[in-house]
Amino acid sequence: MLSNGLTNKVPEETMNKTFFFSFLILGLAPSLFAGTADKTAHAAKTNLPWILKLAADPAVQTDVKAQNAKNLSADQAKSIQADWVKIGISETVKPFLNKPSVAAMKKAMSQNPILIKCFVLDNQGYIVSTTPKSKDFIHGTEEKFVKSFNGGSGKTWVGPAMLDVSTKIYSVQVAVPVSEGDKTLGILIATLSLE
Repeated sequence: MLSNGLTNKVPEETMNKTFFFSFLILGLAPSLFAGTADKTAHAAKTNLPWILKLAADPAVQTDVKAQNAKNLSADQAKSIQADWVKIGISETVKPFLNKPSVAAMKKAMSQNPILIKCFVLDNQGYIVSTTPKSKDFIHGTEEKFVKSFNGGSGKTWVGPAMLDVSTKIYSVQVAVPVSEGDKTLGILIATLSLE
């Protein structure tokens, strides 16, 4: 019975399917996640040099500096976010998919097939450039941005292994600072396949 006094009638077929899939997932869980921490650490450590090199690419730095100079307001970012989450590629989204830093990321993808997604954030956590289109425009409150931007003292952050929703590929995100000297300009986030 539900807390409001109504009975929760679930069709038997749905219950059977739910039980079957729960059983299947629980039965497979040990093999799916065995060695996950090792795979994640290995992928991050092995690929970190070229990810850092990509973050230092002049095209990435130039695009981040240009967006930081615009100093987008929260209202501007929310307006872009509202358009960003719509299906398809709008005129608002297109510029973020066609910057020089996107070309640098695509080149890195062609040289490193483990790289399945890549995007760059400005000093507020807003998308500067992305390939392919990221799920959201605003990332400023997400752990990957907060931990890697580190209040302006950028550092490397490695996320947990997870199933990437858009690609259906088991992967890990690695966030590194885009810096100029001691100044952290933004963050580059690389999604690496663990498969």
